Order: sequence, then C-alpha cells, then structure tokens
Amino acid sequence: MITLIIVTDKQNAAIFAVIASLLHEFGHIFAMKLLDYKLKRIKIGFVNSDIILSVHKNSDMIKILLSGSFVNFCIALISKLLFFYTKKDLFEIIFLQNFFIGMLNLFPIEMLDGGIILSLILNDKIGNFEKSKKISNIISVVFLIPIAIVGFLVLLSSKYNFSLILLSCYLFSYILFKEDIF
Repeated sequence: MITLIIVTDKQNAAIFAVIASLLHEFGHIFAMKLLDYKLKRIKIGFVNSDIILSVHKNSDMIKILLSGSFVNFCIALISKLLFFYTKKDLFEIIFLQNFFIGMLNLFPIEMLDGGIILSLILNDKIGNFEKSKKISNIISVVFLIPIAIVGFLVLLSSKYNFSLILLSCYLFSYILFKEDIF
C-alpha cells in the first residue's frame, strides 16, 4: 500500500508528509532532552507514533507536547519564505505538509497532542480522572465530526483523496474502542 502511494505520488507529497511527521516527533524528543527527561521507548504504529517517557510535571509534559507542532510551524515558515523567493512548488508542498501536520496535532482530539494537553488540563482543573476523560472524549468527537465531513467532501470532489476520511475513521475507532466514551 505504501509503495503504491509513493510510486503514484507525482509531487512526492507522501514522502514529505512522512518527513514532516518524523520532524514533529524529533521536536518532542528534542524538548525532552532540553527539559532533561529520559526517553523510555518509541512505539511506531501505522498512522501514529508514541514516545513513552515519565514526566513529573504537567507543565513540562505540555511543553513537550507543543514542541512537535512548534517544529512543524518553524519549517512551514521557512518553506513559505523560500517559496516566496524561489516560486518552487517543492517549498509550497513542504509548507502545506508541515503546517497541516502541526495544526492537526493541536486539535483537542484524544490521541493527538492537543487531546493529551486537554486531558492534562481537565484533570488538573476537575481533579477526577474518569470525569475529565469523558469530557475529553466528548470534545474529541465534537472536533472529529467536522473533520470527517470535510474528509468526505474532499473524497467526493477529488474522487481519490481518502486520507482525511481514513484518519477520521481511525481516530473515531480509537475513541470508541479504546476508551469508554460515555
């Protein structure tokens, strides 16, 4: 499947998406090192990756979670400037990949960086893990519904781009089958 995507991808957008995702994860690792935390392990899945560490303060965890998108936004800014001066489509693709990966990861959806940040903040404010988890899951679903609708509209208009609807289904299934939503 991945080979088919890479072979049929004329603009190399899939490769740049993988690179942008890796840079996002390296942003987390770099922040961990700056804050003097040790990496326990990295778990790489089909659509996601998890960096396992033990953080003692929620404020440090939030900094680590935000650092991935920060790296994507820095690369996006540099790419946009390079596109502005060179007009090469390659820089526009790099900009778009990094900008959207950075933004998507900040959405308050369970499993994404923004969802984990939301859970940490809710747990601090409410003090009840189960209640904050339920609220976090409801907010995740509220944010996923428009993403799924946009993904469906993109699929209808493009006739082949199913990536956003596939991602929405994956995130919905994570919420429904890994967590008790209500």
